Amino acid sequence: MTTTLAIYKYLYPFLLGLTLVLLYQKQYRFMRRFYGRMTLYWNARRFYTLVIYSFLLLYNYTHFAADGITPGIIASVVFLTPLLFFRVADWWFHLLHEHVGHLLLLILTSMLIALADGMAVASVTLLTIGVAAMFYPSEHVLEMKSRPECFSDFLHLTEIITKNYYGRPTQHLAFPKKHLAQNNHNNHKKENQ
Repeated sequence: MTTTLAIYKYLYPFLLGLTLVLLYQKQYRFMRRFYGRMTLYWNARRFYTLVIYSFLLLYNYTHFAADGITPGIIASVVFLTPLLFFRVADWWFHLLHEHVGHLLLLILTSMLIALADGMAVASVTLLTIGVAAMFYPSEHVLEMKSRPECFSDFLHLTEIITKNYYGRPTQHLAFPKKHLAQNNHNNHKKENQ
């Protein structure tokens, strides 16, 4: 058990970076399902927050088991506390996801904290929160969910969510107004015949 905790303690920061590199804005089938569930289901976002909290709690525990209580663990617990309250965590993830400046400030803060002696745990905790926010659905795609016309074409639902998941789409990635207009045009043609 102790060996497993030690492996997790040293492997976790590496796995965090690997997750970001391999999965961020990727179109794999399981990632498309992830985007869909995170967009459509409030419970999925809540579960996501609990998973992030659990990973961080385990990471903090590995450091506590090895070093006891340190200033880094105390600071990390302070940073972890908002994740216990979903509404606060949801607001925090949205703030970091929507405003790149806030995310960069968080990353810079985590780097500065890492320079202090014994504060590596707090630094990794902040970086994890930043990475978790990067995988959170954008306010744009959640706002689209409240407009039925955006999701009326169920055949293209996954594509619409995937293209709008990370933020405001560029013109060629927008939800299919053009496609909906074409369907309306085809329907008018059929009515006229």
